[in-house]
Amino acid sequence: MSSQSDKALKYKWRDAIKSEMGPRYPLIRLVLLVMSDWMNKERAECSPAISVLAEQTALSESAVRERLQQADGVWFRRRKVGRQYVYYPLIPNGRVELPSVTELRLSKKTAATAAVSVERNTAATESDTAAMAALNTAATAAPTHLHMYTHGDGVSALDGRALTHRREKLSCIRCGAEMLDPCLGPYCRDHVPSEKLAFREGGVR
Repeated sequence: MSSQSDKALKYKWRDAIKSEMGPRYPLIRLVLLVMSDWMNKERAECSPAISVLAEQTALSESAVRERLQQADGVWFRRRKVGRQYVYYPLIPNGRVELPSVTELRLSKKTAATAAVSVERNTAATESDTAAMAALNTAATAAPTHLHMYTHGDGVSALDGRALTHRREKLSCIRCGAEMLDPCLGPYCRDHVPSEKLAFREGGVR
């Protein structure tokens, strides 16, 4: 785009702000018109500081920021360079209703509330996950003997979770051989009572 066309855009933007299609809020018009004074002569952009706009419009810096937020995306687009914004003019196609200050503040409050809610839900989820992990860790360190024995592979079931069954090598009280299953008493396979063995092999699996 040539310098001449850039200058034309600058003045077209200023004329649009002052026209009937311009912002209906006087303070937004004021801030935009002061911004147009800072528009670069060679290219349609400007980067006045908030403090400068506040001084030249006789508004507070917070009031200037709110008016810029109201007009952002409609009357200009901005890009942050370093610690400042560079503003590029936009001319809406027809009149566009900008949000009021009350609507803007309510929107920011709603967004902040939603962010806090998401943060709390995330924290609660992480807490629940940590609690579940602690429960599972405690479950894997279950007592040596579990009453719901499945098979001789050392795995037992408790509350639907698979837990490690830590079998100890104990001796049969009759022959001294390795104990079959502590849950069935101090007996080896050859000396365990038949009714206990039947329960082990045909009971809860």
